[in-house]
Amino acid sequence: MSMKKYFLVTDLDGTLLNSNHEISEYNYKQIKQFQQKNGLFTFATGRMNDSVYRFIKELNITIPVITYNGAQVFCPLENKVIYEKSFVLSKEMYNQLAEVSFAEIIFYYDDQAFTLKKDDLIKEFEQKEKVTCKVMASEKIPEKVTKIMLLSEDRRKLEELEIDFKARFESVSFIFSESNYLEILPKNVSKGEALKEVKRLYELKDIYTVGFGNNLNDISLLEAANQGIAVKNSVTGLLDVADQVSPYTNNEHAVGRYIESLLVNSG
Repeated sequence: MSMKKYFLVTDLDGTLLNSNHEISEYNYKQIKQFQQKNGLFTFATGRMNDSVYRFIKELNITIPVITYNGAQVFCPLENKVIYEKSFVLSKEMYNQLAEVSFAEIIFYYDDQAFTLKKDDLIKEFEQKEKVTCKVMASEKIPEKVTKIMLLSEDRRKLEELEIDFKARFESVSFIFSESNYLEILPKNVSKGEALKEVKRLYELKDIYTVGFGNNLNDISLLEAANQGIAVKNSVTGLLDVADQVSPYTNNEHAVGRYIESLLVNSG
């Protein structure tokens, strides 16, 4: 039976990818069967475009991919960004960030990642996402950025900074994409808003959309989908808003298990 009435959109890290940050053979097999039956499949991730290319190629993704937690949408067929948002990094915000001593900071723009200083957390991040963060002098950080990410082992201090910055800077939004990653994004940017834009641009509003996630940055994705599924290893905040909680974790091929049941039940 054709799957052309279904549009599956999944987060990557902690959801589709296993602990080795790879697509399991089981997930790969189920996704390919779904695609062969004309099902629509894509990603919605906090990663930058450069970090997602290998997964796009691996699965031959043709549907636009949501990146930067919704700040961009990349079209694989046209090999270009078809939707993007950014924000102006004010001098006041930059000065406040420059005083942060408990976190490492990555600035994103022009599909590149930059930092003022590279320590252990950024090195781990580079290894995980297979990207390079270039060290740049402070005076060369641009005024307009796609997003900013703070990495820290101290979640409490990140939460305090979020509260403080929310009161000071109204032109941006904040989201935790991992327990130790706090992201600063353009105002009203989210995976959910980007999904709505993809559905509008490609006239997919009548297609049944299923969203998969595991963290707080996936709340909007699950809410924007017709059905929102949290994998078993999700944080509490996502489990609370999901329409369904998978009995499987990312390491137990949660996305592939859902696709398998969908294929079986549809005959």
